[in-house]
Amino acid sequence: VTRTGFSAQFSDQIAMACADPGVPAHGNRDGNFFYVGNTVTFSCDLGYVISDATPLTCQPGVTPSWSGPTPTCDALCGGYLTASEGIVLSTNYPNNYGNNLNCNWTVAVTPGKGVTFT
Repeated sequence: VTRTGFSAQFSDQIAMACADPGVPAHGNRDGNFFYVGNTVTFSCDLGYVISDATPLTCQPGVTPSWSGPTPTCDALCGGYLTASEGIVLSTNYPNNYGNNLNCNWTVAVTPGKGVTFT
């Protein structure tokens, strides 16, 4: 049995990468490699909550891009706190919060204990 030969071409290519996704204000990024297939995750500083905790993956394409937008870290508007310590921030801290915004926080403590705000 004989078979027809083949021809293949190849060349060195620069690894394709996504642009730096940045770091959300009041947050952190875990992952500093932005090549296709790499994943980065985000977290927020104490007192802030992440808008979307889904990890971002650099997707292939003519121009590689992230699988979603960089999340934001937002201060909550109200809540129920039971921890022995923490931080309460106004929405949009350190900037002004919206007009007519009413944020209610409940701080529950162990009977016989008190709360100190500083």
